[in-house]
Amino acid sequence: MFEFRGCGYSDADWAGEVPGRKSTSGYVFMLNGAAVSWKSQSQPIIALSTAEAEYVALCEATKEALYLRKIVDEILQKDAPERTILFEDNTAAESWTRNETDHSKSRHIDVRYHMIRDHVKKGNIKVEMCPTAEMVADIITKQLGPDLHLRTTMRMMGHASQMTPA
Repeated sequence: MFEFRGCGYSDADWAGEVPGRKSTSGYVFMLNGAAVSWKSQSQPIIALSTAEAEYVALCEATKEALYLRKIVDEILQKDAPERTILFEDNTAAESWTRNETDHSKSRHIDVRYHMIRDHVKKGNIKVEMCPTAEMVADIITKQLGPDLHLRTTMRMMGHASQMTPA
């Protein structure tokens, strides 16, 4: 019997695009241990902080997670059995997904990016912290050294010992 084990990794490279200083969003989704969906793109806004860039990337990853859940639901002919876990390596962005109070540091973020809060509240999505060294989406948002590049590539290809953060 098919067992659904899916998760996603969301990351951003803040203001790395020159010229223009736009950030890059990236996500990688794993299903049963191997990458099934990934994307890297320049963000449509100029983020004012690392946390904002990460939050915008997390919103894009949430949209993809919901889309992938619908596909899995169609294949299994039933609802996916659990919420999708999104791994994030920025503490502020992760906390904004749970905290509906606007803080002075997040007040300027467009309401469209706060849609993730609704899906966290509904239980469709769960955002968990991931150590930066274990962030699979780093490979599509920034340059990595040879060792980290190889480790991340192996993780995306489904090598069990490199699948999820500790």
